Amino acid sequence: MSGLCGAWALEDAPIRKLLQDADRRAALEQLSVAPASLAEFTRGRLWVAGRSDLIASAGERCAAADGLLLFDASGPRRLNELLAPEAWPDSRPWAPPAGHYVLACADLAEPLLLLCGDPTGGERLYYTRASGMLLFASSMRSLLAHSRVSRRLDRGTAAEFLLNGLVLFGNRTLLEGIEEVPTGQVLRVERGGASLRELRPVPERPPPRELSSLAGTLRESLSAAVRAAVGADGRASVSLSGGLDSSAVASAAVEALGASNVRAFTMERVDPGIPSEAGRAGRFCRHLGIEHRVVPLTLRQHLDAIPEMVWRMEDPAMPLMSRWLTLARAARSAGCGKLLTGHELLSLSGYGNTLLGRLARSALRPPWLGRFPGYWRARRFPEGRWEKTFNGLLKLAPLPDGLDDNYFLVVCGLRHAGLLADASAAYPRPLRSIARAATESPRVQQALDRLRDLPLETRWNHVLCVGGRPTYTTIRASQKPFRELGVALAAPLLSPRLWPLVEYFYWHAPPEPAPGNFLLLEAMREGLPAEFLAHKRGSIHTARYQAWRDVPWRAIETAVEPFLEPVGGILGLAPKSLAHPFFRRNLAKLALFQRVFIEAAPRAEPPSWEGVGPA
Repeated sequence: MSGLCGAWALEDAPIRKLLQDADRRAALEQLSVAPASLAEFTRGRLWVAGRSDLIASAGERCAAADGLLLFDASGPRRLNELLAPEAWPDSRPWAPPAGHYVLACADLAEPLLLLCGDPTGGERLYYTRASGMLLFASSMRSLLAHSRVSRRLDRGTAAEFLLNGLVLFGNRTLLEGIEEVPTGQVLRVERGGASLRELRPVPERPPPRELSSLAGTLRESLSAAVRAAVGADGRASVSLSGGLDSSAVASAAVEALGASNVRAFTMERVDPGIPSEAGRAGRFCRHLGIEHRVVPLTLRQHLDAIPEMVWRMEDPAMPLMSRWLTLARAARSAGCGKLLTGHELLSLSGYGNTLLGRLARSALRPPWLGRFPGYWRARRFPEGRWEKTFNGLLKLAPLPDGLDDNYFLVVCGLRHAGLLADASAAYPRPLRSIARAATESPRVQQALDRLRDLPLETRWNHVLCVGGRPTYTTIRASQKPFRELGVALAAPLLSPRLWPLVEYFYWHAPPEPAPGNFLLLEAMREGLPAEFLAHKRGSIHTARYQAWRDVPWRAIETAVEPFLEPVGGILGLAPKSLAHPFFRRNLAKLALFQRVFIEAAPRAEPPSWEGVGPA
């Protein structure tokens, strides 16, 4: 269990005079830290609280962390070493420890406060200004517990969420006044004000390499990353889905530790209509000689955990990831305190670059650009009367692969590049007012202005995969819920040891159509039998799989139905716009978020459906 919260006086005043004791205690109540493990540091303008083993101080300097820090020989060996000036996040070059964590570093003599976002995007660090203080915490709930922090939806980010299903641009959250230190950036707070800077600037273009060489680098780096993730534990537990990425992590763990020191957990849907993955995972475990545990998941468990998942994620983007709570609890009850995963293989190996590059090339040449926005609008929103007629008459071809999921990003990119004068024209009429406000937002323009000199596809890739806010990633959705339930997640594929590969594919598109799998296949060909290399997982588009999505969505929409119109009113939506099918699910997510974080008082225990729906 872990947590981090603190306060920094923005003027020359002791923090004890500014921070009321009731607010301090309310913030502490929201931390998932056992009382015996809780530590507080108060000196001058700084107060910080968290796990005692994740706070270090020496003289006028203090460093505090939250999450999973994996110290090894390639960087600092312990938290105390982060107190040295050359080890601070704004030093150049900075060699961060592996893991998924956020940092707060203070030098009271300067005075200077550094808030460091997670280099991997797994953990989150929020901050807000109130009564002469900068309040910060790794949990939004700790900030909301403060009596001087308001709880209101941010209309700008909520508009982007309605169109996109997540917030990509800038560092504002869905709550007005609360901001987030973006992935891989550091907030520097000093007498002159506060400023953000990149910890990982846009990399220079590396020379091309043969894929065999890249595969060798991946294999060696993955083995080193797994050893670093295991650390001094000597034993490893792996979340094994049956896919190639988690199989590669399990294989690397056996190579590093021996089969007797590795075990695997596989989550299995209890539904005869869904093909079992546990059987293949079991065969793979027998091949490796490791212990295998199957964690059953019922549709009822999946459904009931949705309010808790939104509360623990502190984000409405991926409520159906609630199944991970069942795995976290099963792992913890089995005595597992750390779980290795194969998350984010495609982010590592350039999949986003390939997809966005293909979209950019499609956008920049006829006939796509000539028919845009009418052509793409008709394909993306086929429900409208005009769009149905247009599609029926012209028998339009499908959109370029990937456009559905990245439509808002592509529209913003085309407008910023001067290729689309009116971005709202890419949306149906009922959506155009909010589309214009979202796509022309100064927040969006500023985020893209920083990347103006890059090729169009590289700008998109930077926003999505490297310098943006990967709210959509599995590690972002699962890291905090697992940690709060007592299990630390470690994704070796996001280790700094593999960043050179990320940066390589930032510039060089890998082969199509599945570069991530192709590279890992090459890397693991020597260590895995052909049966496991050639296996393809079952389709997720069957009727039973769809039921596992549709039933929870109906539950969400039913629970928040009375609150859709009030939330729409906050955003300035006309009542008739609320019925548009494109809005429906994202609006329901926002209404669920509104119920859990804005209308309800801060709570120390997760909500249930009874606490979300009408009284």
